[in-house]
Amino acid sequence: MRSIVPLTLLCLLALASCTRRDPDVPGPAEPGTATLKVSFEPYWGAVPFNKNNVYPDDLGHRVQVQQVKFYVGELKLTGTTVRQLSEIDLMNLTNGPVERTFSVQPGMMDGIAFGIGVPAHLNQTDPVLYPIDHPLSVNQGMYWTWATMYRFIIFEGRFDNDVAAVGTPPFQFSIHTGIDTCYRTLALARSMDLVEDGQYVLRLKVDLRSFLDGNPDNLDLSVSNQAHGSPEELPIALLLSDNARNAISLMP
Repeated sequence: MRSIVPLTLLCLLALASCTRRDPDVPGPAEPGTATLKVSFEPYWGAVPFNKNNVYPDDLGHRVQVQQVKFYVGELKLTGTTVRQLSEIDLMNLTNGPVERTFSVQPGMMDGIAFGIGVPAHLNQTDPVLYPIDHPLSVNQGMYWTWATMYRFIIFEGRFDNDVAAVGTPPFQFSIHTGIDTCYRTLALARSMDLVEDGQYVLRLKVDLRSFLDGNPDNLDLSVSNQAHGSPEELPIALLLSDNARNAISLMP
């Protein structure tokens, strides 16, 4: 039976430790805290990503990414004291960078850590429990009703096998990850002393080219261009999960 977490408990968990503010309404910092902005910024290799552009990959394809979004779970600052920033968030990088602003307790930090996907204890919850603007609500279009769990990554667009062609690529790819085995965690090192009333920025590069030209292996769109949760498509989802985790790095 699917476990149901009361909405009031989820709200209390989301408010614990640190407070996230609406990125479009900066507002004053809370008394006695520092302000930290965390920005997820899509790139294709060394250049900022634009969904209208067609890019080459390492395997000779022309690629146009038309939608890319993923969940960030249990975002936190690491160090002597672990400070949770958010329990779950949805990053839609289709139209460019996504920024979040947090009020955090002062002190030393040695890095930032998070998961790509929905943590298991939330992956079993029902989207109807959440208000429409919540990352896990039905309104986000990320729930696999047939699997009673969430999609972790949506990576979609068009591609062409002819690198010399021009115009809109003719073939479609649509790769969605999900299920608990696709959840990935990462920790990125950055030492900072956060002081009261200080303002700080962490910029995370999300290299979409590395989703394909990745570590541990390349994702060949000519043969692996569809994944929607079936067992036979699981290797594609696992490879994208690994490549996406390794595609994220801290910018200077």
